[in-house]
Amino acid sequence: AIDDARVIAWADGWPARRRGVDKIVVPEFDVEIDIDMESAFDGAVYLWGALDDGNLEKFGHFDPVDPAAEVVIFLGFFQWLNDLIGTVEDDGMSIGVFCWNQTAEVGALRRGARLADELMGSNAYSRWVEEFCSTYLVDLMKVVKDSLVTGGSVGLKTIAPLAGFEWADDDPGGVNSQVWFHEMCTLPAGPERDALRGRIIRYNQDDLVATYTVRRWLRTEDFPSVADLQPWES
Repeated sequence: AIDDARVIAWADGWPARRRGVDKIVVPEFDVEIDIDMESAFDGAVYLWGALDDGNLEKFGHFDPVDPAAEVVIFLGFFQWLNDLIGTVEDDGMSIGVFCWNQTAEVGALRRGARLADELMGSNAYSRWVEEFCSTYLVDLMKVVKDSLVTGGSVGLKTIAPLAGFEWADDDPGGVNSQVWFHEMCTLPAGPERDALRGRIIRYNQDDLVATYTVRRWLRTEDFPSVADLQPWES
């Protein structure tokens, strides 16, 4: 609490390194991917997005999602990611997959794998998800929480603007995207439905670029130590 107060009062809310943290360490890989998913109110995952060396990939279904549609989305994302990991490692390189707050992504991956396994009568996809999460997935929010004192939230919408990123949408948010998807599914084909679909896709892409931007910022910014902050440094 004292260190949070120091950051708020003496560093004007600019993050500082936690006590005992000499350098912020973000795991580095030869190939780095950012992923983000969007889900409906009931938890059904209707969109996976990925940023791969500046290339945006999406695997989605922009109609009401039933379990069969979720399986198709998951399998498309799984196949792309699994093939990419295999190609990179066959070339003798390392690969890491970054997300923000892995609780959401891990839960969505497990849900997709469970539905796929139920359809296929196996547990192969669930095994793959557990191996993937333990071997390749990096939670960038955890890096921030373990390394920095922020004086407040460590949500992506709070941290990314500090790194210089701004969302195109004037009201970005995970819950908001669920509302947009719900509204979109109630509309007939036409400009209004297309506009909401585009808004969701742009929001998902911005989340990916935000994570990428924060990752680069953490590696290059010279953060002060919270122990060194003094009142006259504000």
